[in-house]
Amino acid sequence: MAVPKRHRFLFDIGLTETNITPSDLDSGQLTQAIKEISVGGAAGKTSGTFTGTTELSWVVEVNDTSGGTSIGQAKFRYSKDAGQTWAVSGLTTSTTAVVLELGISFAWTAAASGADFASGDKWTFKTILPHGIEAMLDYQARNRSFRFKDATGTKTLLVDYGAAGRSVRSVMLLDHNLSSSASVVLKGNATASWLAPPVVKSVPWTKGSMGAFFEGGWYRYWLLEITDSKNADAVIQIGKLWIDAYFQPSLSSHIPWQPETQKHGWRVESARRVVRESVEARTKVFPLSWTRLKTQADVDGFRNLRDTCWNTDAAVKLNRPLIFVPDHLTPSDAYICFLDAFRDPQTQIGPDRWTVEMTLSEVVKL
Repeated sequence: MAVPKRHRFLFDIGLTETNITPSDLDSGQLTQAIKEISVGGAAGKTSGTFTGTTELSWVVEVNDTSGGTSIGQAKFRYSKDAGQTWAVSGLTTSTTAVVLELGISFAWTAAASGADFASGDKWTFKTILPHGIEAMLDYQARNRSFRFKDATGTKTLLVDYGAAGRSVRSVMLLDHNLSSSASVVLKGNATASWLAPPVVKSVPWTKGSMGAFFEGGWYRYWLLEITDSKNADAVIQIGKLWIDAYFQPSLSSHIPWQPETQKHGWRVESARRVVRESVEARTKVFPLSWTRLKTQADVDGFRNLRDTCWNTDAAVKLNRPLIFVPDHLTPSDAYICFLDAFRDPQTQIGPDRWTVEMTLSEVVKL
């Protein structure tokens, strides 16, 4: 007898920028310093290679000219959160690069005439991660992705769910560039020890998107290990990552889950109406309906899905995407979708029968 297909929904993500630690990261970008407040005539300049894992807004401010207003006399402080707090104070200005942190340095060029500084002179700049951890968790932008710096050795992503831990029963790597020779293994443990962890799950390779469902467990630490030395791009890239639980209703949708296909097109034209770019994308739409749900757990699960994906704050009106897997037997066949329509569970044919309807629309990937 064939195993009935079951839909699975992955929507309550616990991954954040702060609880994932990568073994390495594609180099970030450093912007030029902009002088926001200027009395003295010195010019400031950034240098270095950013090694941080989150994007930062920096401020460098001359705040002590008691020893003089020239480079080498005045002192400065710097901030990594746009001036809300100050990381270090009492550093001496210099014409050679002064090391701040995270690979970033700052130097000055003397004024052509007059004083180099006045107290309060301020420069701002940013360190940007176009392929950082945040990109891997941004389900609304399919064109963004996380990148390790290369494809050598074993790459790792360590997830720390804190003292409370988290139940994990699924792992997904969507929009990836891994080759067919890649090895992907997820491990789980109560401590950050990986010699003999209680959970070890290999993720079968499939092109573009790959995933696995497993018994899992409730643990604090989860380690994703990736090796792909034959990667054609010479860099490992993950579009979207999921390491968490899932929701599976007791019945499959009574509407056949085969999706409808929609076509999207974009045109970019010059002022003279010359087409510079034409982009076409096809997405899937899933109309789903359940007419005989029997358990309160199903009803609660669907309502939790709705409340997690839809923000009821009228001022914000967020619609958070989810991952939809039509058939639990093929986890690699997964779709990042918006919840477009939802009909709250209605009772039908007595107190233990509910009807639920929803429509999912795949997020466009350009």
